[in-house]
Amino acid sequence: MLEVGIGTGLNHEHYPAGVDSTGIDVSPRMLVRARRRAADVEQLPFDDDRFETVADPVGGLRELARVVRPHGRVLLLEHVRPRNPALARLADLISPATRRLIGPEVNRRTERNVEAAGLEIVDVRRDGVWRGIKARPRSEPTDDAAT
Repeated sequence: MLEVGIGTGLNHEHYPAGVDSTGIDVSPRMLVRARRRAADVEQLPFDDDRFETVADPVGGLRELARVVRPHGRVLLLEHVRPRNPALARLADLISPATRRLIGPEVNRRTERNVEAAGLEIVDVRRDGVWRGIKARPRSEPTDDAAT
């Protein structure tokens, strides 16, 4: 299992016993905390302090679509841009600071990015600025579907 955006590793305790997992994140500080949480975290095959940022979230999601099996699923838990216009503007204003200080952006438009990456959203659970998104590789239409 690949967990992209593992953050501080809070999900590790919810993995089934014996699952082979790999976690990645753009925030080195969060990865340090995730390593402490998981006794069996494998080392990433990258030099320390290699990545500054991920500039293309759609590109990253396309990679998830590429590596997941055809009947597999992509599960996302994301903090996203609020729907309330005043709060959305505030998220836009503070996002550069949160990105610089702790890594994540707080104004992501993840649902739009998931679809732009070629994934099909199966379910979305909304809770304030949090989204639990279940997606899968978009199935190609067959010739039979057109008739």
